[in-house]
Amino acid sequence: MRRNCDKNFTPNNSSIQGEAVGSISVNLMVSTQHIEVNLSELKGYEKHIIVELIEENNSESDKAFQCNQESLIILYEADKLSTDAVIYITWVLERYKGCNKVFFCCSDISKLLPVNSLYTIVQLLEPSNGEIAEVLEFIAKQEGIQLPYQLAVKIDNGTKNNLRQAIRSFEATWQFNSSLKEDQDIKTGWEYKIEKLAKNIIEEQSPKQFAFTQI
Repeated sequence: MRRNCDKNFTPNNSSIQGEAVGSISVNLMVSTQHIEVNLSELKGYEKHIIVELIEENNSESDKAFQCNQESLIILYEADKLSTDAVIYITWVLERYKGCNKVFFCCSDISKLLPVNSLYTIVQLLEPSNGEIAEVLEFIAKQEGIQLPYQLAVKIDNGTKNNLRQAIRSFEATWQFNSSLKEDQDIKTGWEYKIEKLAKNIIEEQSPKQFAFTQI
């Protein structure tokens, strides 16, 4: 079962982007088998967070690296990484070669050329109409949730072939009302983030918070 987790990272280099940073708080999706992180949410600290995740997965002994190949690291929107970040991450992956299972999820593979020699390209096509509903039904069965077929179809039709968003909508809708009905409103999963953003604005009414909100 996946769950959200806020984790604080303490970079090896205390000076990041010209400012002193003691720690960086990152929202992760984790399970016992994997870690997911959306790079678009890291605000310029992508390189540091990815390196920390990779190094946490491995430990160095006197003569050899002790590899942990059980846990997967999944990086969404990897094509947003800068060339400098990709080169540095490539160096870290080569250092721990054979020790990590890292998935770079992206739309533009050309942005990841420096790491080309280390990965296998897998092209995923958009799911066809009906396939997303079938996946949602499968997830519901595995989790013991009663999901009306028409509601699954409704979620499918509203996510424009985006499986990740469909799963997010299913989870958010179920959390809002666990007694799922065919005609109930569908949540997007962004409600919590919007609520958290609004709370931050109310608690800190400053130019800095306003600038962040505009971004």
